[in-house]
Amino acid sequence: MKNTGRIAAALAVGTMVTGCTTAMTGNDEEQVMAVPVCPTETRNWTAFVNAMPGPDARPTLIVQGEALLPERASVSLTQGPTNRMQPPGQIMRLSVEPSNEAAGWHPVRGEAVPGYQSYAYVDVVCGDAVITRIEDITVAQ
Repeated sequence: MKNTGRIAAALAVGTMVTGCTTAMTGNDEEQVMAVPVCPTETRNWTAFVNAMPGPDARPTLIVQGEALLPERASVSLTQGPTNRMQPPGQIMRLSVEPSNEAAGWHPVRGEAVPGYQSYAYVDVVCGDAVITRIEDITVAQ
């Protein structure tokens, strides 16, 4: 249990100093690798509102793209705060986590539920940086 605190502290310091976090690659504490906090590149971002009718249907904002990642990293996209202007803007948070994935381009997909019928923009952010702003948001009805 003592090692858990040291590992958490090392992750926090590593992130602040290098822009990377560390991950254990096995049971041996000596095998540590750096995982970037944000992807090196992203591309092909799209966003649309799924407003299809049906039982228990509710609008859902779906955001998709691709991220270039190093070996042993995976990426996720989660819902952030919504700007309540009319039409609203949505923030989606991109994060990189340690995994056993191979290096290369990886698909990214996230959903904002419940969504609105329309959006002015979607900002994909990683850390404090806006990676991209999507303004062409279609609605599937």
